[in-house]
Amino acid sequence: MKTLLLHLFIFTCRTLSAQSKVEVDIASPKPSILIDGVNCVIGNTIYSCTPKTCDALYIMEGDSVEFCTNNQIELNLDSAYWMQWNFTGSSNYTNAVTDSFPTNTPFCYYPKWTEAGNYTVNIFYNGWLSAYPTSDCWSAGPSHWIINVNVATNTGISTTVENDFTCEIYPNPGNGSFQLKISSPEIVKEIFVTDIYGKKIFTQQNKNQIDLSNFSSGIYLLNIITENGNFVKKIMRE
Repeated sequence: MKTLLLHLFIFTCRTLSAQSKVEVDIASPKPSILIDGVNCVIGNTIYSCTPKTCDALYIMEGDSVEFCTNNQIELNLDSAYWMQWNFTGSSNYTNAVTDSFPTNTPFCYYPKWTEAGNYTVNIFYNGWLSAYPTSDCWSAGPSHWIINVNVATNTGISTTVENDFTCEIYPNPGNGSFQLKISSPEIVKEIFVTDIYGKKIFTQQNKNQIDLSNFSSGIYLLNIITENGNFVKKIMRE
């Protein structure tokens, strides 16, 4: 009888200990990654198998994107088995990259896309969220980020105006309202904005500001026609 009670006591203590540990994990900060400086937190609880879809990226052919671990991911300290980065379609990471207990965190990758198209980046973190069998969705673990990468072609982007002509756009990327600083506004004959395929969206009269707040997120092209040639610059609407 004493042996039975002892076994029951040990089982109860183990059960309570596991439950309290799970509760702490649910309340703790979730792992996150930085994509060009923008934080994307995994967002799910320990029992959730739903991937986190981060904001889509809109880039041009040849652009590089910075992907970094954030402070909540410390593969050299926590219970992680590995972290996998799948930069589908990138020219410099044609195969998945796997990290197991790196010596320094956070760490970064800089994939580059040289061909236009729509790609999907998948990042998996098999860390403390998958430390319990009930929380493991599959072999890659429940910490899964998905990022859609939209790569536009550079065809048609050419500048023929002299090099001393400049136009600064800020903030760029921005949420819709962009300020312009044109070096020689007196020689400007026309300003208009096109989409990435060269289709004119609207003609701009104001030489100091561009308003894209009524347009969807993506890449647009600012075209400035001057007395000495054409000037084209990329605008990224968040």
